[in-house]
Amino acid sequence: MNSIGILAQDSVKEVIEDLVTKALQTVFTDEYSFVVSNEINRNKPETLLKVRKNGYEFMLKDDLEGGGLLDVVSFALRVILWAFEEKKSRNTIVLDEPGKFISDDKIDLFGLMIKEISSSLGLQFCIVTHEGALIDSADIGYTVIQENGISKIEAK
Repeated sequence: MNSIGILAQDSVKEVIEDLVTKALQTVFTDEYSFVVSNEINRNKPETLLKVRKNGYEFMLKDDLEGGGLLDVVSFALRVILWAFEEKKSRNTIVLDEPGKFISDDKIDLFGLMIKEISSSLGLQFCIVTHEGALIDSADIGYTVIQENGISKIEAK
């Protein structure tokens, strides 16, 4: 019975690895890839999510990019989960401060990755952020300014 579970997991493994790897390589470098490892531990199927850099695999909790890898992986996995929904929800995903741990020199690449995913999947992202480079990558942006306790909205 456990082998059937592993086979079912393997059927989507390659798709997930490919899409998350593309996201990582857009923001970081080609030396990164994503690995889904399906194993049997204590007689139960278990899925481990790892990142491979230069042939060395490490767990996401050991993030070498100060949290940035985890930001990219979690973003990509959210999109994949949406794509796998049998009955699709609306094609809009709301995100609060995505990429908050991505370094300043890579945040524009993160914005590019979001635009590419949006365009290829017909998916709209509504993003709340303070990150200027991420705001600059948006098709439409608004700034909320508070004056004397009153919020004012200005178009980007």
